[in-house]
Amino acid sequence: MVRNSIVFKLWLSMTGLVLIVFLLIAVMQYQALYTTYFSQQTAQLVALGHQIADAAANGTAGHAATNQSLMMSNVTMDTQVYVVSSTGQSFAPGMWSMMSQPAAPPLAASETARLKAGRTVKTSGWDPYYRQEMLSVDVPIMKNGRYGGAVIIRQPLTPIYSNTMALQKNILAAGLGGLILATLLSLLLSRSLARPLKQMIDVARAMGRGDYSRRVRTGAMDEVGALATTLNTLAAELEHKIEDLERLNQTRRDFVANVSHELRTPLSVIQGFTEALVDGLARDEASRQHYLQNILDEVLRLRRLTTDLLDLRRLEQGGWQLEGKDAVYLTELLAGVRETLSPLAAEKGVTVTLTTPPAPLSPVPGNRDRLQQVFLNLLDNALKATPAGGQVTLAAREADGWVETTVADTGPGIAPEDLPLIWERFYKGDKSRTRSGVSTGLGLAIVRAIVEAHAGQVAVESKPGQGATFRVILPAAETAAERKPHPVHRTVPLA
Repeated sequence: MVRNSIVFKLWLSMTGLVLIVFLLIAVMQYQALYTTYFSQQTAQLVALGHQIADAAANGTAGHAATNQSLMMSNVTMDTQVYVVSSTGQSFAPGMWSMMSQPAAPPLAASETARLKAGRTVKTSGWDPYYRQEMLSVDVPIMKNGRYGGAVIIRQPLTPIYSNTMALQKNILAAGLGGLILATLLSLLLSRSLARPLKQMIDVARAMGRGDYSRRVRTGAMDEVGALATTLNTLAAELEHKIEDLERLNQTRRDFVANVSHELRTPLSVIQGFTEALVDGLARDEASRQHYLQNILDEVLRLRRLTTDLLDLRRLEQGGWQLEGKDAVYLTELLAGVRETLSPLAAEKGVTVTLTTPPAPLSPVPGNRDRLQQVFLNLLDNALKATPAGGQVTLAAREADGWVETTVADTGPGIAPEDLPLIWERFYKGDKSRTRSGVSTGLGLAIVRAIVEAHAGQVAVESKPGQGATFRVILPAAETAAERKPHPVHRTVPLA
């Protein structure tokens, strides 16, 4: 499990990369240090050789300088310096006589030839004379352009190696500290990168279990942060979708239950009266007609229910999509609705008034039949909720590109707890606002669907005992067509 962890993989990758880079740098730096130090030592020996060679070429004038250079080089530089004649014999600087100086190491023929040509010879490697690694510098002594001998300098390479290794150890120590620091930093970085990934895994697993409420907490603005934000958005959208599906399923269950309930009552009545007729309980024509009338009423009720259900389904699915869109003049439409329901108003003893502004209202783009259905439904409900002697008021006005229509009654009002629910299908909160025995409970749901299909709004205001006011707001046409003259009805009571 540890080897499969992304923290381990990131840490191992970054640490391995740092280690490889460090080793490469260490090798290259060692080579550079060795080459630089070796070059400096060689240059010092060459300079010393030329100094001694110049002093030896000046004869007796350079005795003191030559002896001092020999002594200083032997003491401070840990070198062996020899001055040999052209015949290869050692001699005292400035004197062509033999010295008690140890014999100089032999020179190869190729080296002697290069010295006689006036060239300085520089070599390094194993020296069989000293039996160790040596740095060799041979400088010719030239006097009047003629070869007069050579200065032979030998220096062990061991000090050079030791100094270089000492520097390399310091570099290795610093590099090791850097490696440890890089390891810790890579561990912290890998954990910081892996933490939101682990949270995403947990959130994804929770989503797989059906829990869409968990979120990834990250403030990063990089790609990992973008991925976390995307996952959070996905979780939120799925949560909303699941909630919508649950509500939809609940709505469907409620719809089936409500439809079943609405169908059960008329079917039971039809069954009861039919069985009575079959059993011969209607002993006279009047009883038989009474039973048949009840059966017909329930059949009509079932027909209204199915019609309303089909209408509501088409409206919610956008099946008609305002086909045959017209310029609808609401003043004329409201006058027609008022006229259609005048018999019911007269039967109830309710006064219906229509109030509109003096100036013609702008037309409303939409389906005339559907809008007529809206106001017929609202006025019908208002009439049935208003007691005898009451009043229902239809009013229309225009403002800011909208046409607002209100249907207000003086009935008992709607209870506050019923106000948010009256638009639901099959909801019958206040039985006084429905036709006794014939309401399907779908009227206001259909009203809201039609108004919203016209890009409008519908709302209700009511207080118990103070009646109710339904408000329909529809967008007016942007460019009004040629308006027809229309009568303006003002507070004209119905007979």
